[in-house]
Amino acid sequence: MFVDYTRECQYKIGFLPLDTSLYCSTEKYKQCPFYIAINQSGHVCKYLNQCPSFEHFKAENFDDFVSIAYKYCLSEKNNNNCKRFKIRKRGDMPALDLMPDGSMFK
Repeated sequence: MFVDYTRECQYKIGFLPLDTSLYCSTEKYKQCPFYIAINQSGHVCKYLNQCPSFEHFKAENFDDFVSIAYKYCLSEKNNNNCKRFKIRKRGDMPALDLMPDGSMFK
């Protein structure tokens, strides 16, 4: 079962983030932001599929990514606080290295 989700995740998002073994190889997979986004199990930002912020986490700490995703991308309440979301909602394209909290990706 875990292999199938890992394969589907890699197919849908185009890469397998580093440091995901806790999520990919345990029952915790249901809490993975990629799994939630793929299966639309809960609130998911409507711009998520075009958001390069997910791509930035190829080399970053996956737990940090999970925290940010839950705070902005997967939160119906806080989604409107995402700087990228606000810019997209205006019809503009945010900078590729702009993070949801307004900081720039290093």
